[in-house]
Amino acid sequence: MKARAHVVSVGARTSLGQTALQTAMLYRAGCAGLAAAPLLDLDGDQVTMCFVPTLPPLLVGWERAVQLAVPALDEALAPLAGLVDGSRVQVSMCIDERYGTAGRGSADADAGAALAAGISDLVQQQLPGASLEVTARGNASAAVALGAGIASLEGRQRDALVLGAVHSDYDPPWIQDLSEKGRLFKPDNLDSFIPGELAVFLVLMREDVMRRAGLAPLAGVASVASGHETATPDNDKSAYDAKGLTHTVRDATAILVEAGLSAGWAITDLTFEQRRMHEWQSMLIRTRKVWSDPYVVESPAQRMGNLGAAAMPLGMALAATGWRCRSAPAPIAVVFAGSEAGTRGAVVLATP
Repeated sequence: MKARAHVVSVGARTSLGQTALQTAMLYRAGCAGLAAAPLLDLDGDQVTMCFVPTLPPLLVGWERAVQLAVPALDEALAPLAGLVDGSRVQVSMCIDERYGTAGRGSADADAGAALAAGISDLVQQQLPGASLEVTARGNASAAVALGAGIASLEGRQRDALVLGAVHSDYDPPWIQDLSEKGRLFKPDNLDSFIPGELAVFLVLMREDVMRRAGLAPLAGVASVASGHETATPDNDKSAYDAKGLTHTVRDATAILVEAGLSAGWAITDLTFEQRRMHEWQSMLIRTRKVWSDPYVVESPAQRMGNLGAAAMPLGMALAATGWRCRSAPAPIAVVFAGSEAGTRGAVVLATP
């Protein structure tokens, strides 16, 4: 099975660790990032959240998200110093879909524009001349961005792709909105999720560029696919239908079926919300031949909080770091996620 691109570097800042390695090892050890945040819900109760404690507690919203991205971007780009021409690098930044679906002039739209501008400034400081594209499709953003980014590598328009994502629920108005909708985790509300925040960046290259730069692969990206699910939180369609996620996973894993291989590791964006759990169950039944016996299913959001647009980049980083440290449960992983509006994405990765 030939890799379409290789992950050569990763960086992360999460509620578990200050680096990708710390995050992966503490996650593998069973740690959780839950804490009482200095934010209140509509009932006046402190919010249980997975947040980065090293950031100032009064820093919120898009400004917090930009600061969250700084160390993760620095970590991911450190191995590239002096090895790549910025004008030959594509930066694909994934952000939460509320920034992209908000009407022009709204607070969310303004925050999204400010976040994109802040990330662009950070990128230009380290990679002058790099082009930046922003995808605001929530949890499945990376699948959309990765498909186009890998095509640019294969077409030799770019030598390197920096896939990044930043997500933060640490924002009082957003917390109030989630509380009003009854989606915040509390002892008496289990069909919900724990808010979270994190930033993740990965650098991908073609094999010839990677070898020329003297870098070693951490993981190979074999395929990527995206699709659309009709059931959303805003309608009454059954999540058990799961045609969108099933089609997406089948499309991504077709390369495994053709090669007579199977995946032993699934990394999901599942929280505790039942609608997505039902969708996932239906998909697993319909794609049973894709999975090894046994196989491992992991849902980092259940210990690291809602992952938002960083869901798939985090899954890819956990897989790459796991193989690097020989702590991964299987040599082939499928990372999949779904956005609120229905976009679904999946990517197949393999150990080098």
